[in-house]
Amino acid sequence: MSLAESLTDPAKDRVFDGIGMVPARPVTDPRTFIHGQMDPGLRGGHFREVLAANPAAVLIPSYRTDYLSPTNHAYIREHYVAVSDDFWVLGNVLPTGGGTFEVIHPGRYRISTLQASDLMGTYPGGLQGMLAPEEVGKVPGTLDGQPIPDRPIELTCGTHRFETVAGCQPAVVWVGPHADRLHRQGMGDHTRLFFNWY
Repeated sequence: MSLAESLTDPAKDRVFDGIGMVPARPVTDPRTFIHGQMDPGLRGGHFREVLAANPAAVLIPSYRTDYLSPTNHAYIREHYVAVSDDFWVLGNVLPTGGGTFEVIHPGRYRISTLQASDLMGTYPGGLQGMLAPEEVGKVPGTLDGQPIPDRPIELTCGTHRFETVAGCQPAVVWVGPHADRLHRQGMGDHTRLFFNWY
């Protein structure tokens, strides 16, 4: 809850968790709170349309999001990156050498190398990974024709073009109104969130 709130502006940024764990932030759609693995229309294919119309800056998956259709999961993977298994934010990992990224919600994003992005899978698991020194991860290259800054940058909605040197794989990660980077958050487990037995 604290991390989601620290990465969002209560007046501008939504959080999706499907349960109301972050009540201090606007929701993507109230139908996501319907019991029974969410509204069948959302589950089957319309969830991506809801996210496109009202993007969440932070997406907290649970067993309920496992019921979403493959089309919905593909949309999430195109626009969100996993900080841990149970905490995703807007962003994308681009191909080596750069590429394009569609921003569906304006705000501050950090651009770094994939290795220094703090995303799940980019550092060793366990205590060793959490204590290892963090890399700066500056990306040599351009964003929309301008040099890529070594600090978070405001990105507007629309498609942005990244060009970098061969062998460098950039990552674009939402950091919200105040953070400079997310830092490593550990592994987490989305299947343990919000489970009920009725």
